[in-house]
Order: sequence, then structure tokens, then C-alpha cells
Amino acid sequence: MPCATFASGLESPARSMKNALEEIADEVYEQLRARPAGFCACAQCRDDAITRALNKIRPRYISGSPIGSAVTRVALSQRQARAEMSVVMLEAMQVVRTNPRHLSGRGALRAG
Repeated sequence: MPCATFASGLESPARSMKNALEEIADEVYEQLRARPAGFCACAQCRDDAITRALNKIRPRYISGSPIGSAVTRVALSQRQARAEMSVVMLEAMQVVRTNPRHLSGRGALRAG
């Protein structure tokens, strides 16, 4: 297994962990983006909304194990998990829409 080397010279096994909700958050964002009128479609606002949503919901980490990853992905495909992410994402999008971090002329505001 490959190892990562830290600045101190110590080695640590490389990790292949990922928050499985990142995939779901991307999908839910794309589904909901068309709904809130006036939500900016720029990359900064997209990243801010997804980041805020992911920080508000309990992470679901998966590792290289195919069985564990499959079980987690099946659980996340259930309606309850998607509904939870949708509510959190809509709230995040509203916060970002109210307080965008980009310059007013930089984003592409959608008419609504």
C-alpha cells in the first residue's frame, strides 16, 4: 500500500476515504438549481452552497471496501436520505443567494 510522507519525514498509509454525500450533494444541487429564482449559477456560489450543505449534514464516509461502499451508496439512494439532503441544500442555497461572496458583476444571475 502506498504511503504518504509528511513534512516531518514520517510515513502514513495513503487513505482512500471519501464522503459519499459529496456525490449526492452534487446531484441534488443540479436538480434544485433551477428552482430558486435568482440563484447565481457561478462556480463560487455553487461551491459555497454545496460546502455549506455538506457541513450541515452528518458525513457518510466510504473507503476502498467494495461491500461497505455499496451498502452506503444503497442507503444514500433511499428517499429519506435524498429528502434530507434536499432540505439542507435548499437552505444553503438561500443563504448563499442572500450573501454571495462574488462581486456583483462576476456571477451569472438567473432571471426568475
